[in-house]
Amino acid sequence: GGASLGAVRGDNDVLPVYSINVVSFPAGVYGRLDRKPLKQPDIKRIIKGFLEHNYTEIPRETRWRLSYAIFPPILHYVTQLLWELLVDCGLSKDDDAVCKMWDSVDVTPVTRVINLLLLVGISKVAMIALEHLVSVRVRMLRVGGKAQMKLRSNIFGTMLQLSESAKEEFDEGDVGKVLDTQVEVAINSVWSRVFELFEKLLGLKVKLILTMQVAVGLPIESAVMLVAAIPVMVGALILLRLCRSSTQFKKHHEAFVADDNWASFVTMCSYASPVILTYKQGWNFVGLFQDCHQRYNSAAYNASVYSADTLWILRYIFG
Repeated sequence: GGASLGAVRGDNDVLPVYSINVVSFPAGVYGRLDRKPLKQPDIKRIIKGFLEHNYTEIPRETRWRLSYAIFPPILHYVTQLLWELLVDCGLSKDDDAVCKMWDSVDVTPVTRVINLLLLVGISKVAMIALEHLVSVRVRMLRVGGKAQMKLRSNIFGTMLQLSESAKEEFDEGDVGKVLDTQVEVAINSVWSRVFELFEKLLGLKVKLILTMQVAVGLPIESAVMLVAAIPVMVGALILLRLCRSSTQFKKHHEAFVADDNWASFVTMCSYASPVILTYKQGWNFVGLFQDCHQRYNSAAYNASVYSADTLWILRYIFG
């Protein structure tokens, strides 16, 4: 006969292996989970953590996205310089060296102004074209789509490994809802916004440089008042954040929980629909659904109103 297979006798041993992530998301911003985590880290720590996390997950796209974020502030700076050239050298008399060089061209004053307008116009169109090119390149990176796919893949892999006791901690449909809508909300509202926040911070630095340049050309009294206004505005921003950030976080958290509740209620009723119809309780459950969804509407409305009021307060402070 053929070769026989040898059997190994004895008990089969099972070695359970657990992978525990004790570093908080993102990139340890809230500290280690096996120790006392931070309740509310500062904005600098959050930005740094998200940039490190994004770089770990999608390094190439993160490098390019950060590189493209430098262009809008630079273009804004160049635009302001062009307007300064137009106002100082074209519409008024200035003793600036650049204006003297421009006035040295042997043409009539009208022709000189027209040439200056053409220069500013062509430069403005060129910068708009460059800004358009940068926006297209940012869109081609597809950072949001790649981040959603990676996050959904990680959640899906974790879902497949959940034990029965772990599954009992989630309502029916919770994991599906997370994969469907909450991943998209997390990426579009948090992950991708970190790059926009980085870009806006660079823009604020450029505007600060422009303010300093304006202050240099002002009389000493006006320059002191302008420079002194900067720490006052920063202090007002910090005070507003201390007064409203925790409440704003709480309201948005309540809205997310209420959103989960009505979705879980729908899933539960879907499984229990035969029982609901048997006991003729359909209209009662429709009313319960409306109450549940109304709580979500109220929580979402309160959160959005609170955020909008914060922005209006900033507008009153900064004009």
